[in-house]
Amino acid sequence: MSLMDNKRKELADLLIDQMKKGTAPWQKPWSGSNLIPYNPTSNKEYQGGNFIALSARGFDDPRWCTFNQAKTKGYSIMKGAKAGYVEYWQFTKDVKEKNKDGVEEVVSMRLRSPIVKAAYVFNFEQINGVPPLQIDENKKNWNPIETAEKIITSSGASIIHKTSNSAYYDPRNDKITLPIKEQFKDAKGYYGTALHELAHWTGHKSRLDRNTLHGGHIDQTLYAKEELKAEIASYFLAMKTGIPNNIEQNAAYVSSWIKALENDPNEIYKASKDADIISRYLIGDDEMKKDLIEKHTSVKKDKEVER
Repeated sequence: MSLMDNKRKELADLLIDQMKKGTAPWQKPWSGSNLIPYNPTSNKEYQGGNFIALSARGFDDPRWCTFNQAKTKGYSIMKGAKAGYVEYWQFTKDVKEKNKDGVEEVVSMRLRSPIVKAAYVFNFEQINGVPPLQIDENKKNWNPIETAEKIITSSGASIIHKTSNSAYYDPRNDKITLPIKEQFKDAKGYYGTALHELAHWTGHKSRLDRNTLHGGHIDQTLYAKEELKAEIASYFLAMKTGIPNNIEQNAAYVSSWIKALENDPNEIYKASKDADIISRYLIGDDEMKKDLIEKHTSVKKDKEVER
């Protein structure tokens, strides 16, 4: 078993244990914060599986860095501290080619098979000498309900409200059905549920094309995985925008998620990758949505060619 396989198995085992206890990152009652795991040296936020892997470690400080980055800053790693594992995927490489004028230039070439690279990072709670965390004042002033309403309105999704005990997205008719707002305990409950169903809505073939149908009927195995993607997407949205995370998960789905990770530890990375794309699609403007669809279509075509 490779290093990557071992580390993914470790994460899957950790998340399975957390899901059984109801403490997996996306099962926590976040109302939203700006504590997205990030590296202050590169000033980049961790995405997808790395986001979940670092969040699952349970630290309150969102800052992470490598041993060498800490050393360069004059910090020291605490004795016995265990590093977090993150992955970086390289999809292109720079090569030198001559253009039509015979002049050599560097061009980016897409790799047929991406290269995975690993890194180990420590949380700032594990490091001596680090400065105190500075909270972004702008994010303290979030209006999550206004943000949620804007996302729903700008999506253009067809949403039906009716007196009901269920909320769902129908992929066959491309429509979302929600109980009327008065049935929810509060606005947070309504918007958390609406955005969860909107996450499913992004999977339509005209958008991000995550098919959950088999022979015209909903495939339960695929749909359980789709539910996991929607739950993680809701968590990502909560962390990025302050929108409440809807955490009332069906016990049957939790059981199916556990089974999915037991069968394939890689599933958490697959789900997290799609969830990250879902959250960026819902938050993004029209240009970003178009770009995400084009990239998704390109990757899908590449996979079909490889088969």
